Amino acid sequence: DILLTHGPAYGIFDFCGQNAKHVGAPWGSSQELRSGIMAAKPKAHLFGHDHEQRGVWHRQGPGNPYNGGVEYSSMCRGAGAKPYVTNGPPPPNYPAQLISNNAMKNQASVDNC
Repeated sequence: DILLTHGPAYGIFDFCGQNAKHVGAPWGSSQELRSGIMAAKPKAHLFGHDHEQRGVWHRQGPGNPYNGGVEYSSMCRGAGAKPYVTNGPPPPNYPAQLISNNAMKNQASVDNC
């Protein structure tokens, strides 16, 4: 099964640094979506929305560790800059084997130097 949504489940590729109230706060994600994923158990979840968190987590099967992470790095951060920090791989009990944030790069609010 493949799940396609606009944004991420809570705690999955939703770390965008900080907002006005919290340092390291999730942004643009949904607790309800996370609960639905845990119940429906799709094998893949594809989404976008959080540009700074573009990347992929994948694993060979339940119980195996996730590989991957954030791939996006703003050009404003200089050549060779490391990708944005994320909140880590999904927990071991997360059902999706493939989690892909395909947000387009060149987010104006991030890349306009």
